[in-house]
Amino acid sequence: MKEIVKRKGTEIIKSQQNILERVRNKSLEILSQMERKEQIILCVDVSGSMEGEKLKKAKEAIEKFYLVKERIDPNDQTAVVAFGGNVWVVSSFTTDRKSIKERLSFLQASGSTPMAEALSLSRKILREEGKKGTQKRIILLSDGCPTEPLDNPRQKTIEIARVLGEERVIIDTVGIGKGSEDFDEDLLKEIARITKGKYILVENLSQLPKVYIDLAQKKSLPPVSKFYLKGG
Repeated sequence: MKEIVKRKGTEIIKSQQNILERVRNKSLEILSQMERKEQIILCVDVSGSMEGEKLKKAKEAIEKFYLVKERIDPNDQTAVVAFGGNVWVVSSFTTDRKSIKERLSFLQASGSTPMAEALSLSRKILREEGKKGTQKRIILLSDGCPTEPLDNPRQKTIEIARVLGEERVIIDTVGIGKGSEDFDEDLLKEIARITKGKYILVENLSQLPKVYIDLAQKKSLPPVSKFYLKGG
């Protein structure tokens, strides 16, 4: 009887130790996530179809994103890349909301949708200006289908997204419109899936700023891919 009681007591102690260890590990994971800084690129479609209310709400959403990020962690940095007739850096990594608002005021809708080039430029920025130990993210907003490069633009976009995924860059995608009726919804879903991100459909433009407020929350680090396990 004493042996049975002793064994059960030992099992209870081990069970409690396991529970405490899990709680400890979870707490460390949460603390690590809170302490880890983020560098985010807001990649925004400014092609001709974004003219008017769409671009207006996109600008408002970006401003809200900076405001919320400032409150969550003023050390997190955000950059803005625009793609329309060309692909260019609207703002490099900064926390200066006033500067961003001024730069956004000059954005105008025109041209096509060079989505692959926009992701390529975003990757270049993250590689050249990215800080060690920070979580890298891209938030890709579009209301259309990739049009450039002319040689299979959709596949080129997927290819660069796959490379970014291997580099542990999370890409959240936001589609404006009625889904597949208006833009390549499957593509945006695939980009998010490849990079462990999230796809969001925005049918009501008034909801776009709120979507960006939600996206300003910190992300959990994606699992280590085979690419990294091999030392890539």
